[in-house]
Amino acid sequence: VSFCSEMQKFPKLNAGDKKIVKNSGSQINPGAVHSESIDSEVITDRSGFTIETKLEENQDNMTIDEREYLVADDHASMSEPSTSAYSRRRLLLLVAAMCGIQVCYAVQIGHGSATLELLGMPTRWVSVAWLAGPLSGLIVQPLVGVLSDACKSPLGRRRPFLLSGCVLTTIALLLFSNSSSIGMYLGDSVLPQEAKTESNTGTEIGLAIGVFSFFLLDFSIQAIQGPLRALITDVLPPQQHPQGNSYLALMVGAGNLVGSWLGSLNLYRYFPFFRDNVQILFALAALVLCVAVSITVVSVKEESTEDNTDGTLNQNQTPRTSLNEAW
Repeated sequence: VSFCSEMQKFPKLNAGDKKIVKNSGSQINPGAVHSESIDSEVITDRSGFTIETKLEENQDNMTIDEREYLVADDHASMSEPSTSAYSRRRLLLLVAAMCGIQVCYAVQIGHGSATLELLGMPTRWVSVAWLAGPLSGLIVQPLVGVLSDACKSPLGRRRPFLLSGCVLTTIALLLFSNSSSIGMYLGDSVLPQEAKTESNTGTEIGLAIGVFSFFLLDFSIQAIQGPLRALITDVLPPQQHPQGNSYLALMVGAGNLVGSWLGSLNLYRYFPFFRDNVQILFALAALVLCVAVSITVVSVKEESTEDNTDGTLNQNQTPRTSLNEAW
């Protein structure tokens, strides 16, 4: 009772605030739940507060000489110090990379199957090539997530993966759209347009490059998408996480809209120095991706993680153990 009356004197605590109450003779609330250890005693009362009582050891036995009640909101005690809220403009810049990702997905979905068939892949095998998407999500996202958690780059944990994923995705887009030209340069004897009349022979090199770049495209995009979602939760305060997810969904729709619109245009009329419309479309998608990722990387500042102060990976946790848990 005396403890409860003592607690009523304190003002309401905000997130991240804490107050030390010293009391050596107060009784503990009988309804509290006790959890004792050698170094400290943690008591959680019915109001949801956590009270930590530090114990000091006497020469004869373990006694409580002084009780220091550390009262804090459970959520605030577990979370990092709150950061400043993002404005709408900063939120748009933060999630801009997702727009570039979805533009790439849109052009791949719209023209990937047709390009693979043009390169000589049988129709029944085209659906097998689309396994690249589920496989990339199963393999790359957990791997990149764990590696980015342990990253100690001066750029932060997520931005190095955004940049490297952007480079690999750009290479994949350009390889896929130019696979037939590269195949002819490396020794293919038949143009893709003639492959249908020649029993799908003569385009083996171009088809191999196309399949490789098709898988590389899905895998490298996942290296951007996973860290981007983690970056949003890293830099936004908890109360803005729902708003950040809403802006992310907005960019998903905008990217799909832009990619589908570009695919419906006769781009060769505006860029006649390219060989065909597919080359132009995939080159534009690569350009949009690079611009969008650059906007996100430049506009966001991550805290330095050289000392891994957030404790994401403790001494007993390694990327391998984390991946074993994820898979």
